[in-house]
Amino acid sequence: MELKIETRAKRISADCENIYKSYLQIERSIRAFSSERAESHLSVYRVNRAEISQALEDLKKQAEGNRSVSTLVGQIVSEGEIIMSVAESAVEKLKGGSELSSLTGPFASLQPHIDNIFRDLKELRKLQNSTLSLSPERQQENRKKQRFLLGWGLCLSTISALLVTLFFLKFVTARLSVIVDNTARFERGHALSEPLVGTDEIAMLDARFHEMAEQIIEIKRKERTVVDHAFDIICSVDGGNRILSISPSCLRHWGFEPDELIGRRLIDVVAEESRQPTVNALAALQQINTGGEFESSVLTKMKSVVSVQWSGQWMPEEACFYFVVHDISERVELERMKKDFIGMVSHDLKTPLTSLSGFMELMAMGSYGALPVAVIDRTRRAENSLRRLIRLINNLLDLEKLEEGKMQLTLIEQDIYQLVEMSIDAISEFARSNSINVLNESESVVVSLDADQIIQVLVNLLSNAVKFSPKGADVKVSTTVDLERLVVSIQDNGRGVPQELHAEIFTRYKQVLAADGKSGRGTGLGLPICKRIIENHGGQIGLESVPGKGSTFWFSLPIAKEASTD
Repeated sequence: MELKIETRAKRISADCENIYKSYLQIERSIRAFSSERAESHLSVYRVNRAEISQALEDLKKQAEGNRSVSTLVGQIVSEGEIIMSVAESAVEKLKGGSELSSLTGPFASLQPHIDNIFRDLKELRKLQNSTLSLSPERQQENRKKQRFLLGWGLCLSTISALLVTLFFLKFVTARLSVIVDNTARFERGHALSEPLVGTDEIAMLDARFHEMAEQIIEIKRKERTVVDHAFDIICSVDGGNRILSISPSCLRHWGFEPDELIGRRLIDVVAEESRQPTVNALAALQQINTGGEFESSVLTKMKSVVSVQWSGQWMPEEACFYFVVHDISERVELERMKKDFIGMVSHDLKTPLTSLSGFMELMAMGSYGALPVAVIDRTRRAENSLRRLIRLINNLLDLEKLEEGKMQLTLIEQDIYQLVEMSIDAISEFARSNSINVLNESESVVVSLDADQIIQVLVNLLSNAVKFSPKGADVKVSTTVDLERLVVSIQDNGRGVPQELHAEIFTRYKQVLAADGKSGRGTGLGLPICKRIIENHGGQIGLESVPGKGSTFWFSLPIAKEASTD
């Protein structure tokens, strides 16, 4: 069966070849006859025509039972009949004396059919060649060739792969070992090997490693410079409270060399009275991630005690603290001196001044006998100066208590309208002497507050408003309820406060004009005291002012949601 298929394929291929050649011969004989008019050319035409007919018939027989071949043969026969019909007509016309040039039209219409038949013949031959290649003999021969080529190819591939692998291992391993060695050198702090030469990935990796190492070395150098030359002490402490590292500035502050402190427990460095508070502070600091501060006393190598402030944070990744230790001995000493001064002012100065003021008042009233008018006038001036000095002392003491949190609040429910009335009564004589009319336009609002302290704020703000208002002017006190707070405003028509002083005026000793303090119009402590009192109540204090158009000082207090207004 396979032999029959192979024989048929060979015959079909031979028929295709013959048909192709015969068509070419027909074309040549027709052209030769048109030019020479020789009968021999017509004989060639007839022979080839007969061969084409025979070949087409043979193709039909060979194609029986093969659908793909039959389809192509059918197309070839159909196109061949058209070509032979046109060719026969052309020969008859040429025999009748026509010229070939007059037959251009028919031959031109014939060209697509010639192209089609040549294409189909070529496809049919290709189909048969593929059939022949599938014959047992061809297949066996092809398999032998393939096995031979595959064997040699496999051998060559294996040899090439081994050579490439050996080269890669030798080349790449040698270059990678340079990078590995550089990492070890960098870790030990030794100089790195020369950079690898080339443009491959390993050379680029080595170049990046050198750049990274240089940057890290430079960063470490800068960090070491900062640590070594920092005025404050910089140190690290592990979870067992042992000192891991410390900057050289410890010699300047504590008299210890760094090597004398590294490895020692931190509580062995601090003074006896600070050891337990320091342990507690370290434990608390280890529980938070935001860092913090605490103070302690350190026993120096010379057995003296210095006060320090520890500012640092626990680092979980490194399991240690990082601290900046600042010497606050001067600040602590100043605070001690300030407390001593305040105590001295409170006990050794305020009491005799109060007694002297009372004596001057009695003397001016004639309790010790009649005095000349000039002496009375001098006595009252001295009394006013003593009162101003006592007021300054009281303000200093109040401000100190507020800043240290020693002035406790006694909160009770109070009507702000009544407190305003009481404050206006307290400064009424002062307002009349300055021809100032104080108006209470506030509303009745119940607020939880310390009445005495709020009255102190109101009296201070009202006194300032009266003091700096022109004669005959009005000072107004009003209130508004804004969301959950009460706002109290004191408005005057005085000289006003420049914008740049709105914040500073609430700091110690700050006044709008320096002459105010010299003339006895103020001490510069009233507004800072007001600010502290209001902030202790959870409120705010501020100022709205335009120079030359008066000022409005205001403060706010939080009110309960159920607070009532009338």
